[in-house]
Amino acid sequence: MPFIVTGWDKSTDQRLDSFLESFRLTTVHDGSYLSKDGQSLGPGSMLLLAPGESDQWSAAPGTEESTIIFRFRALDPSLTQPAGDELWGQPIPQQLTSELIRLVRARMVTISALWWRGEIERVRANAILATVLCDLLGDMHAGENSDQPELRTVDPRIRKAEQLARSRLDSWTVDDFADSVGMKRSAFTALFRAQRGMTPGAWLDEARLSFAKVRLATSEVSLVHIARSTNHPQLPSFGRWFKLRTGISPAAYRKQHLG
Repeated sequence: MPFIVTGWDKSTDQRLDSFLESFRLTTVHDGSYLSKDGQSLGPGSMLLLAPGESDQWSAAPGTEESTIIFRFRALDPSLTQPAGDELWGQPIPQQLTSELIRLVRARMVTISALWWRGEIERVRANAILATVLCDLLGDMHAGENSDQPELRTVDPRIRKAEQLARSRLDSWTVDDFADSVGMKRSAFTALFRAQRGMTPGAWLDEARLSFAKVRLATSEVSLVHIARSTNHPQLPSFGRWFKLRTGISPAAYRKQHLG
């Protein structure tokens, strides 16, 4: 489970001793961020830096930014922090694309506002952060098995349908994709395959699997609840489905990550 270490106070430039061991999600409001290899990011850009990557970027004088610094906690002390530049075993980019920025920005503002209000609000902030990271990974890796080049612009109808699907994984169907954006199933399937390199059904199956993996690896939510949340009313069918795709049972997968 991710937990926020601090909302960095830029005005006093106070950082934790463990700063380089933490993930860092930064929005550039004004000014620029410069990398050691000469890249420059201007206003509106976002960086997601893994442990040890923070010293690769620096803010230009006068730059205004918002930063959330977070680490991970698990029941097993040896699993408190993901390794390298990965989150839950999935690679992450340093620079977020414009579409990923739109996905994250509004909720980042909410997280920052909640963090300073009190202990209960900090619990809420961490919960929102976990959801943001799940959505971020799902959006980045949707279609990662495609043999087509990555498309920079995704049709807004696909974006809308995917967002709705992620919020209703317990009941969403292939027909719901097309219905949600007012298209015929055949037309939507053709559009989706062209942009994502897979069918809506395959994407939905991957989204459910990703959801299940994250919940198993980061929480103690019951297997029955996770099964129902991924459209498996019966626990045995969920177990067979999960093992068929991962080679391991849900309980064994959880034990690997939570101990």
